[in-house]
Amino acid sequence: MMTPGMVEQTAELMAKAIEQGVAMHVVINNRAGGNAPIIARKISHLFSNELPLTSPFPDR
Repeated sequence: MMTPGMVEQTAELMAKAIEQGVAMHVVINNRAGGNAPIIARKISHLFSNELPLTSPFPDR
């Protein structure tokens, strides 16, 4: 079973890393919630479609 808030927290950390110009790697495995591909899709969707990003590189 997936920990409540795990997807949201991960996507938020990804956004914060980008805003601060920090490289981040996210490792997703089946132990995190039973189905790594589904978890990855959920994180990707939330990150890509719902979080506002502020780039540390305004010209990019």
